[in-house]
Amino acid sequence: MVWFKAKARRFDRVAKKYLLSSGFQFTDTQHFSQVPVSGSALENLPAYRPLLVLDLDETLWHGIPDPPVSEGHRFLVRPYLESFLEAVADHYDLAVWTAASEDWMRAGLRVIAFETQFDLAGRAFFLWHRDRCTWRRTEEGEGELRKPARKFRARWVCARYPAHWILVVDDLASNDLCGSGHLVRVGMWTGDQEDDELRALAAYLTAIVHEPDLRQLEKRHWRSTIPRNANALHD
Repeated sequence: MVWFKAKARRFDRVAKKYLLSSGFQFTDTQHFSQVPVSGSALENLPAYRPLLVLDLDETLWHGIPDPPVSEGHRFLVRPYLESFLEAVADHYDLAVWTAASEDWMRAGLRVIAFETQFDLAGRAFFLWHRDRCTWRRTEEGEGELRKPARKFRARWVCARYPAHWILVVDDLASNDLCGSGHLVRVGMWTGDQEDDELRALAAYLTAIVHEPDLRQLEKRHWRSTIPRNANALHD
């Protein structure tokens, strides 16, 4: 444990030096644990926008086996994804957090860029995959990956995004050990081309963006709270 803490402190110093070289500023009260994937994302972000953290599998896409292709699988993109990303990017900074492997994440993000012409990987504040998750034991005794909200307390995250400005979009509530109002749960998508979840979600997210504390909103039945005058996505 002592060795681990010493290594973490050395990692802190190296990562902090990296961020400072990019013009990033810290306050004395913030704590810090890990660096973002892309330093350029930090430099180009406008200040004072909420952060929208997106899950991938069964939220934005669905991966299916496809032996004839070289990768052995292909990604189906959820309906309205392009319009959804464009709409929320007007109001939120974006990030990715998936429980999948890094290779799977990056393969799917390349498909998103090709299919939608929206470079989510390039615009994301961070790209987190399985390595950023935490293993927890279920009641059945099996291991399960979770996404604890304490990860948002990393100094380089909370320096720009206080907790009440962070939302997480995920299809599985069990993925997110948030317990602090971050989660907006969407329906699991496995290929239905009539699905309109992202269309409705974009309207909801743009309607609430100016709320002073996004965590305090009741989001379990978010579809029923979309204002009638909320902008809907075009087909």
